[in-house]
Amino acid sequence: MNFCKKAVSWLLAFGLILGSANMTVQAEETTQYSHGTVGITSDAADSTNVISLKKGETATVSISPYIHVQYKGCGKEKCPASCEEEYGVPCFEVGNGCKCDQTPTTRTAEVAATAADPAVAAVSTEVAAQTAGETVGSQAAGSLTITAQTAGETTVAVSAKLQDWVTAEVVYTVKVTEEEVKAEIPELVEGYYQIDSEQDLKWFAEQVNSDNTVNNSLNAQITADITLTEAYVPIAPSKAHTYSGTIDGNGHTITFANGIAAKTTINDKSVTITCEGLVGNAAGATIKNLTIAGTIDVTASKNYAAAFVGVVTGSSVNVTNCINKANITDSVLASTTGGIVGYALSSDVNISNCINYGNITTNAVSKSLAYTGGILGKGSSSLINITNCGNEGTVS
Repeated sequence: MNFCKKAVSWLLAFGLILGSANMTVQAEETTQYSHGTVGITSDAADSTNVISLKKGETATVSISPYIHVQYKGCGKEKCPASCEEEYGVPCFEVGNGCKCDQTPTTRTAEVAATAADPAVAAVSTEVAAQTAGETVGSQAAGSLTITAQTAGETTVAVSAKLQDWVTAEVVYTVKVTEEEVKAEIPELVEGYYQIDSEQDLKWFAEQVNSDNTVNNSLNAQITADITLTEAYVPIAPSKAHTYSGTIDGNGHTITFANGIAAKTTINDKSVTITCEGLVGNAAGATIKNLTIAGTIDVTASKNYAAAFVGVVTGSSVNVTNCINKANITDSVLASTTGGIVGYALSSDVNISNCINYGNITTNAVSKSLAYTGGILGKGSSSLINITNCGNEGTVS
């Protein structure tokens, strides 16, 4: 019986090849036992995959699916073909995978993106991923960002390889013209700047940082989920800067896809970022109703880091109804790291209804000089109130 099956399969394959002289022959596993081809698309590209940008503009490249939940499968050599022959029943389900072992398993695509000339157009190295469900068959897309740097022309190659999917690769031609896109000022509604993009948040931080005496009390309301594809420069990134305004997250999420920058330039002066978080240094500030996700790596010695506030140097700081999902890692000397707030140096600091899910890790050279906590890294005052908060992340 097995010999007959093999003979029929061989004859069918032979007939197909003879009957289609122009057919591109692929391995059976690639065609019969795959969910399809990974999609790589960009709304900014024309029909010939040319992306035209002005200096400062960005284009998004989508990978779908980037994440796929499917059956674990048995992992045997030549499965599922060999398992179907052995058991006499179909083994592979399109959309679900090899059902020899039906344990839900999350597969993530291997994505490679390279710009031939990054000076003309750079492409982000980390994929900003959407959230997939937990059931078999669930999928989620991911995205990369191409940023126009200077006038010229280059190519950006993007490839995606995902188990049981046909690998895809697209090469975009990126043409950049010199005219720089000026940042639009976000709408001001009842004293709050309406922030709905990475560009808006960057503009807001620049306003606070460039004229810190006048603008340190500006208010912001987040009106959409935001993914930060570039290394983020915090609002008030050092002890020489403070922030005393209000940021209302309005239930949205800000994702740090490329961490926090090590240095920045403010008013033509180089500044080392020593206070890391959405707000680096807070004094009289309020942050509420916001979720932070992604990754934060402590980059400077004697640093302060957390998802929401790196360090508090002035009284009356409130962080409420906030969730941290970002993993925060400290690999330098003498840093203070927390999930919600890094270091509370002043009194009247109130952290309420907050939870940390991120892993807070110190790999400091001298752990005796490092302080780490799920909610607060360290406090120097007895007047610090932590109410109705919890930590679900690993602190180590």
